[in-house]
Amino acid sequence: MARAHGFSALRGLVAAGCTLAPCVPIAAETLPVDIHGFVSQGYLKSDENNYLGQSQRGSFDFNEAGVNVSKNLSPQLRVGMQLFARDLGTLGGDQITLDWAYGDYRISDSLGVRVGRIREPGGFYNETRDIDLARTSILLPQSVYPENYRDVLSSYNGGCVYGDVRLAGLGSLDYQLFGGGEKIGSNSSVAQAVTDAGALSVSSVDVKYVMGAGLVWTTPLRGLRLGATVTKLAIDYSGQTTAIPFFAPSQPFHITLDQLEQFIVSAEYTVGDLIVSAEGERIHVRGTTDIPGQPEIRFDSGGWYLNADYRLTHKLGIGCYYSEYYSVAPNGDSHDPSMYQRDLALTCAYDITDNWLVKVEGHWIRGYAALLQQENLGPGFPFGSKQAETDWVLFAAKTTVSF
Repeated sequence: MARAHGFSALRGLVAAGCTLAPCVPIAAETLPVDIHGFVSQGYLKSDENNYLGQSQRGSFDFNEAGVNVSKNLSPQLRVGMQLFARDLGTLGGDQITLDWAYGDYRISDSLGVRVGRIREPGGFYNETRDIDLARTSILLPQSVYPENYRDVLSSYNGGCVYGDVRLAGLGSLDYQLFGGGEKIGSNSSVAQAVTDAGALSVSSVDVKYVMGAGLVWTTPLRGLRLGATVTKLAIDYSGQTTAIPFFAPSQPFHITLDQLEQFIVSAEYTVGDLIVSAEGERIHVRGTTDIPGQPEIRFDSGGWYLNADYRLTHKLGIGCYYSEYYSVAPNGDSHDPSMYQRDLALTCAYDITDNWLVKVEGHWIRGYAALLQQENLGPGFPFGSKQAETDWVLFAAKTTVSF
């Protein structure tokens, strides 16, 4: 049954998307309304530890589907939206969500305004992370593009000013200045990441604000792009603590992360059929809570990766990346395998047609900082007599159809 989830979600998305697209006659020369979409089904299998689902026993709970509708209302104004659903282990549950929806008014090449639900420009690939046909790998490097925090780092409700400034002989500079906020449900990935600690049950997540800037410099050296993104957020969590029989009753709690800062630097070089990219990220978190015994929250994390993709033929591509992620709390031990995750990944992607591809991918991983405890509950995991395995292997396969 799990295999059918993605296609069931796509049928729902198509039905919903078609009700939003006006029925208009299509002339031979133009298409007044653009309708596109995709559906994918994947499989995950690990020899040790569960990652992004029950991967130790093999998991088909790995699918995505989306339908987007867009239209040019004038030469300067374009409107569009995308409905999206996914299932990734305990995340998503194939619930149809509004992924993005905005009006885009382009005043000139150097100035445009976008308002609505907007993709966050985190790094080079956050805005296109759902376009499976646009990359070789199945999983983006989790050190910079973690699936566990997709909900809070993917889209926001607000506005954006953007443009492309020509720098004469120095190339061009794309910029974005953005800001907004959003409310996220208790079934979101970021809520589950907090609930994963085991003592809390999150009922609501309120992103009070998100603001930042993104720059991409297309250098005079052909094929070379450099970028940087700075994002600041403030997030409120509310919910109930978990009752401990005979010791502590359940009670309301409130967490305020009033300083959450993300910094990403990026580089990409394309020469012929080879693309080499690298990105690094740092996240600083500071906040307060009314949970007894934990008045202050301090947390830092970071990571980086180096990736290479090569197109062997028109239909066949291969890729490889090495990624490191570190999660360090105050007094944490950076040599503790629960505080880091190092990932060597190899990918092969084959285009069956221009709109249908299949991929296979292997990961050789050391450390388990990005694992969810909920997916790995067992004797003592990860504190008691049985620890998570430090060295483990993950296999992934995926097929995607777009239209």
